[in-house]
This record gives sequence, C-alpha cells and structure tokens, in this order.
Amino acid sequence: MQVRVSTRLRPDVPDLGTFLTSLSLSEECPAALPPEVVLQIVEQLGAPAFGSTEQIAFTLGMDVRDDLSLVVAASGDRFVAPEHSVELADGILGARPATVTGGHAPVFEDLGQTLKVRSAFLEKPA
Repeated sequence: MQVRVSTRLRPDVPDLGTFLTSLSLSEECPAALPPEVVLQIVEQLGAPAFGSTEQIAFTLGMDVRDDLSLVVAASGDRFVAPEHSVELADGILGARPATVTGGHAPVFEDLGQTLKVRSAFLEKPA
C-alpha cells in the first residue's frame, strides 16, 4: 500500500510541509513561535521520510483494541477530532481517556502535560 499526498492535484492545497504543520499543531502553537522555528517545522514535516509508507501500512494492519488502555485526545487536534478520540475510548473495554491541550502532536507543544498524563496512567494500574 502506498500513501501519497499530491499538491499538484489541487492548487488550493499549500505545500506538503505547511499542510502537515497545520494538521499537527494547534492554531495557537505556530503563532507563539518565532517565524524561523515555524519554518523549520514546515521544512521537516515536508521532507520525505524514509519508511513512512511502510509505517502507515503496518499501523493500518494493527488491531490494538485488546491492548490499548490510554486514549489521549488533544483539544486543538485538527487531524483527529477530540470527539473521535472519546468515541475510540468508549469502544475499548477498560480504556482510560485523557485530554490535553494542543494539536495532533501535543508532545511537541507541551511536553510537560503529555508526560504528566502518561505518567499518571502508568502509575495507576487499571
């Protein structure tokens, strides 16, 4: 399986790096960063990633419903709507939902809150 994003098909779609940055971060995050940092993020997300096609195919073939216990919803996620994360948690027996601020990649926006949520989960067995 190959997953490709082509910006040539739709002229209204910005370049890949800008597009992925807009999905990965909350609206507030880029506004709070220096422009050169935002540009660096855009360039890194737009660069080809070795093995990304294989990683996506591998991930799509996994069923973790019996193993997954923590479902984290990011309040500013524009890639996976927070209500979808809640729906996912509701569909997994024993899953513990958690909410953090930020976008799809909250670990990059606020590492402290992400570690706090994950640590609390690991410290309290189900």
